[in-house]
Amino acid sequence: STADCAPAECLPTQGCVFSPDDSKCTLSPDVGPCELAFCDPFEGCITTPAVNCCGNGVLEPGEECDDGNVNPGDGCSPTCVSNIQGIDCSTLHAENPNLASGPYLIDPDESGGFNPFTGYCEMGIDGGGWTLAAIVAADNQTNWSLNQGGWTADESFFGGNSLSEDARTPALLGAPANDLLFRHTNTGHWASYRGVQSGEGSLIDLIESYPSETCWVGQQGFGLSAGTIAAEGGLCDTDLYFNAADQAGGPTCSGENGTFGPAWNVGLGGTCPFNGPGTNGSLGPQTNLPDTESPALGFIRALGFSGGALQVYVRRAICGNGTVEGLEECDGGPGGTPSCSPECLSL
Repeated sequence: STADCAPAECLPTQGCVFSPDDSKCTLSPDVGPCELAFCDPFEGCITTPAVNCCGNGVLEPGEECDDGNVNPGDGCSPTCVSNIQGIDCSTLHAENPNLASGPYLIDPDESGGFNPFTGYCEMGIDGGGWTLAAIVAADNQTNWSLNQGGWTADESFFGGNSLSEDARTPALLGAPANDLLFRHTNTGHWASYRGVQSGEGSLIDLIESYPSETCWVGQQGFGLSAGTIAAEGGLCDTDLYFNAADQAGGPTCSGENGTFGPAWNVGLGGTCPFNGPGTNGSLGPQTNLPDTESPALGFIRALGFSGGALQVYVRRAICGNGTVEGLEECDGGPGGTPSCSPECLSL
């Protein structure tokens, strides 16, 4: 017998002749772009992998990338040409300091588990090169409540093109966070903190390095490196803290209104220090109300403002780009200076 795709006819001089018709062999929708179908006269329709095919997940001659599909907008074009613009905003800024703030296709963890994505780069504030990691908005939502786990290693992300609505990007988990920047959308107030950690750790790595409800009695946070905020109003100091326990304005951590994630030392509703950081100085989580998100926006309400959103940016330190970042003591730029070593240490 013969296959349906290869009808046979009997010719007087040649006998039975098969006429395979590949057009009768169609691929199912779940078959990848690098499968070919052809007709075998006896076995019927057969699929076989194509050689040197864009979309098979194998980097082959002539390809700059191959992510196993032919979808546009994921960092590797349908013709296997890489359209990633940079690893993150820090590297983009180092390569071209004149780039404007805006969206760029980046891949912070490179060969890690997160796909390239369009991230927003802040290129002007405090040396530039900042990658947007998260946005916490005072919007009566609960995306950043304690039980939602926004400041944990949960790999769920959300947000769109707006810079003033809740967002959680892969940069929160995948981009090195040697420096941090917090900027308020309504007032433009901002605060940056350099050298919060060394190495390639993300902001989530940094947060999870501190115990839940860390008692900061007798300890200093990360000092303000630059910004527009000051210790005034209800803001006890300008340091940055993490996972702050509730001191209720007293000398011990006896309160129940702590937080998880970035926090500031606020004395609203009483006296300093850390008077209800969950409600008054957090970016959402309240340990006593785990399903409720605080609208404090970190230091914003303590300074007498409300509404808007606080943008959270991360930056990796790149020695030799001319901007003092991370734990660098100096940065003489690509050519260096006599007073700054190649490791960005003062001489």
